[in-house]
Amino acid sequence: MTRLLLHLHGWLLRSFPAPFRLRHREHIQSLVEESLHQARREHGCWRALSVWLSITFDTLVVRLSSFTQAGGEPEPSPPPLRPPRRAKDLNLMEGLIQDIRFGLRSLRSHPVFAMTAILTLAIGIGANAATFNLVDVLLWRPGHLENPDQLAGLYLRRSDQPNSYRGFSYPNFQDLRELTGNVFEELAAQEIAMVGIEDGDMARRRLASIVTANYFSALGVSPVLGRPFNAEEERPGSQIASAVISYGLYTRLGGDPALLGSQLGINGRDFSVVGVTPPGFSGITAIWSPDVWLPLGTYEMVVNDFMNRAGARLSERGNHALMVFGRLRKGLRPEDAENMLRPAVARLAEAHPKVNEKVELMVGPVGRLTMGTAPPSDDALNGAATAFMLMAAMVLLVACLNISSLQRGRWTHRRGEFAIRLALGGGRMRLVRQVLTECLLLAVAGGAAGLAFAFWIPWLMSSVLSSRIPLVQVVIDASPDWRVVAAALAFSLLSIPLFGLRLAWRLSHQDLRQSLPGQGQASRRQRGGWLRSNLPVLAQVALSLVLLVAAGLFLASARNAADPESLLDLDSSLVMEIDPSLAGLSTEESRGIYADLERRLATLPGVEAVSRAGYIPYGMAVSGRSVAPASEVGADGTMPDDAVGAGFNMIGGQYFQVLGVGLLRGRPFGAAEADSAESAPVTIIDTALAERLWPGEDPMGRFLRVAGIDRDLEVVGVVPTLRDRHFGAVERPHVYVPASQVFQSNQHIHVRSAAGVRTDWASLSEQVRREVRLAAPQVPVLSLRTLREHVESSLGLWVFRAGAVCFSVLGGLALFLALVGVYGVRAYQVARRRKEIGIRMALGAARGNITWMVLRDGLLLAAAGCGAGLLLALGVSQGLQSMLFQVSATEPSGFLLAPMLLTAAVLLACYLPARRAAKVNATSILRME
Repeated sequence: MTRLLLHLHGWLLRSFPAPFRLRHREHIQSLVEESLHQARREHGCWRALSVWLSITFDTLVVRLSSFTQAGGEPEPSPPPLRPPRRAKDLNLMEGLIQDIRFGLRSLRSHPVFAMTAILTLAIGIGANAATFNLVDVLLWRPGHLENPDQLAGLYLRRSDQPNSYRGFSYPNFQDLRELTGNVFEELAAQEIAMVGIEDGDMARRRLASIVTANYFSALGVSPVLGRPFNAEEERPGSQIASAVISYGLYTRLGGDPALLGSQLGINGRDFSVVGVTPPGFSGITAIWSPDVWLPLGTYEMVVNDFMNRAGARLSERGNHALMVFGRLRKGLRPEDAENMLRPAVARLAEAHPKVNEKVELMVGPVGRLTMGTAPPSDDALNGAATAFMLMAAMVLLVACLNISSLQRGRWTHRRGEFAIRLALGGGRMRLVRQVLTECLLLAVAGGAAGLAFAFWIPWLMSSVLSSRIPLVQVVIDASPDWRVVAAALAFSLLSIPLFGLRLAWRLSHQDLRQSLPGQGQASRRQRGGWLRSNLPVLAQVALSLVLLVAAGLFLASARNAADPESLLDLDSSLVMEIDPSLAGLSTEESRGIYADLERRLATLPGVEAVSRAGYIPYGMAVSGRSVAPASEVGADGTMPDDAVGAGFNMIGGQYFQVLGVGLLRGRPFGAAEADSAESAPVTIIDTALAERLWPGEDPMGRFLRVAGIDRDLEVVGVVPTLRDRHFGAVERPHVYVPASQVFQSNQHIHVRSAAGVRTDWASLSEQVRREVRLAAPQVPVLSLRTLREHVESSLGLWVFRAGAVCFSVLGGLALFLALVGVYGVRAYQVARRRKEIGIRMALGAARGNITWMVLRDGLLLAAAGCGAGLLLALGVSQGLQSMLFQVSATEPSGFLLAPMLLTAAVLLACYLPARRAAKVNATSILRME
């Protein structure tokens, strides 16, 4: 084939007209023959054909150009032949393949360095990839919803009270759905209810979503088994007992397709299972999934006073029970939809002015973690995500600085190699490319190893959260996702300039001739001295200190959250939670059960006091209501604009006694007030609310009004302000009313042991369970534990402990990497100073002096790094202040213990090189010289 191409090329040259014929044809033909033979030997016939076509084309172009410039007279010299473009590309690929092969051989010949660098990068990249995966799941990942960007939430509020958001009534929702067909493809609604799902002889309390028939189609999801709800099941009052269960509940029930059409006990009634949601589906929110979805037609069957709507009917226009969301038509933004909906809202206000007066509608995003009547705010979540990403980035930076320090030692050994390659004709840029290729290999290997952490951490978080949150399923999709893989790749590529450019810059700028054999090994003194040689290690120590200080602040927060309020006696009471409505009992039957249980439990031996409460300190659920002086409330019950938002609780007469809290003024609720709904309306407030309502005045005997209660309440007592939640304002005011006057089916019963008596909590718990079985055998005990155990198992405490663990892990990883870097640098410096150390010992220096010389440098290194780290930590702690619990940004435990720990660790890392320096044989050193 090569001969054929050569004959064709010669024939083409001979066939040109006279003005175009090339001189030196024999020379050109020999060059072409050599190129074709080389291409055929190395790459085959097809490559030879490609080279021939390229040479022929270049010959024609060059000849035509020279003929035009010379006015038809050809050039006397042969035209230059440039390599074909594809040949250049091929040479580049061949060079890259050679660099990769050489890099693999180089790393294989130094396995300790390679494994250390890969492990270091795996830690840094893995920490960042895992953090990114969690943030992606919580904030960005669309999950199993179709086109989530089209989903928008609808929110109602009074135009004269910007913060007074409320839900939609079903009649208002129906009217709005009919009027907004040009804005939304689908408009759906839901309500949250607490239900009891039968599990053998018990009923487990879980959250359920009561939804419209088009709920699943609005989210773009179809049941994996069965069907969604229909319009008849949505109709108010239809009471068709149908249920769609989650895939998690379906799996726990056995995963048998025969479950479709079977009966599921909910609140003492049988519901027919008509569908199963797809795996991983969590509804409108990102990770919280109810166990069961029920049609709106069952509203009256399952709704209770969990949302303070017991007794209300779905068909009432004043029952603002629903949370509404919709799927916007393509091309519409929430702002556009809000403007287009104003006429529809005006028509609703005109048609039903009593319930829709001064109402305006807002269209905004739906919450990733919450679904409520007010627009969600993800500021706290965004702040926490940013903080964790920055902390993880510090770990990656420490890892890269560590590898940069390790490469400094390799640079000393490879200077001779690079100098020889330059002397043999190698270009500096080729050597730089070789070094960056080795860095790329390390980064890819470290990223691949660290990627496993990115998918393991969310799975671990999901399992832990599921055990901490009993009401809902926690659905965290930890499956491989292209965004996480792309992020890990980005972190890997980002690490290359962080640890590779320093060596590449040296290779391209420093004179390597002194490294050639026979040229001497003396190197000129580096500028910058001690600071320049130790700068990477100083940065590692400083960044590690920042992470350790952050870990100390979160550990202090977790410690304070575990023992949050000194006014509460957490070790003297037992708390039991029950809900008679989960067994299908009426309100009157539930009132009787609570009264009977209080009497029974008060007679148990060793019990000092018994009281019930609607909400428990640091519990899952809290309640808040607007409170104002009675004189400022309108005749129709309208609260003033400056009404105070206060925590609300319904309690028994001995509530403060069982908590170990004494009243500051007044009296507790009497027996008649605590047991009778017809007693005089009274209330107890705390000092924070008293100061907000009547600053500087005596609140005793005054009257106030609480939203939702249509009577004025007389203040009969004042208690200290108690903090009852881990998040939110510290001085949150509270108002307490008798449990009999504002009844709630789900309540907690506190049982306080007698003072001075050592209590056997296991025995007392068994006695309490026995009394419940005697008083109401059909009512399940939802929880029974001491108040201390309740706080220990609370979600808020878990959040602080999880933050402490995360920051401690990040700080520990950074500390470990910093120690490796300190050890590597000190060992390298000791190796370079062997001659100096030998001369010192020959002149009489003791081994202890040599050891102290090395440790002194390490101590100076730790002092400088800690000084810089403390300045950085002060700024970081100010940013973390909002995420801490009763901890100041300058908590001494963090800013004192962290430098001490880091200094001790640095000295430990310097001790081994110091021992090696002290064992130097001075005689051997002098002989070598």
